[in-house]
Amino acid sequence: MDKIPFLIEDNFFTEEELTHIWAELDFLNRPDLLLEPPQTGSALTNDGEAKKRNKGVFLESLYKYPEVSALWQASRKLFTSYTVRFSELHLANKTVLGTNHSTMLMSYYEDGDLYLPHRDRACVTTLYWFFREPRRFEGGELTFTDTGEVIELKNNRMIMFPSWAEHSVSQVSMPTRFQNQKLGRYCVTHFLFNAT
Repeated sequence: MDKIPFLIEDNFFTEEELTHIWAELDFLNRPDLLLEPPQTGSALTNDGEAKKRNKGVFLESLYKYPEVSALWQASRKLFTSYTVRFSELHLANKTVLGTNHSTMLMSYYEDGDLYLPHRDRACVTTLYWFFREPRRFEGGELTFTDTGEVIELKNNRMIMFPSWAEHSVSQVSMPTRFQNQKLGRYCVTHFLFNAT
């Protein structure tokens, strides 16, 4: 395959949605909530080591009723025209139309954090990217390692791709003066499944 059949949408969330999403991201980015890679389903190396270096939390583990989550509410638009548009990009993408379950993982990257090449255990992976502007770090780009395609990291960008596509996140580099201030790379991963 020459290219991964992915869908990108910039400015995916409205300004009003972003106000609520940022309040939630600020709430979630706490040492008592963020978990180490083994607790967030990290892909593993052949030696059993986590392939990622970041922290995160599954929203379903925090909320009894996901409707209270601004991220969950705002992401419902994904299931309108976006899944149909994605399914029309390639025959293999039609699996999105059979998905009936999803989970959301909020991940936070700061200095030295990355995710080595891996594949997700879902049918479709959707990423929502956020960072405070101006951007105070370098790196954090997504690469489809099978094809070498590099996707530029942009604030409020959505990208949807088949979960079988091997991908990685380049190492984030952040000056010391900006660290530990919630100024890094946020990625909310929306995994779509067919739960039978």
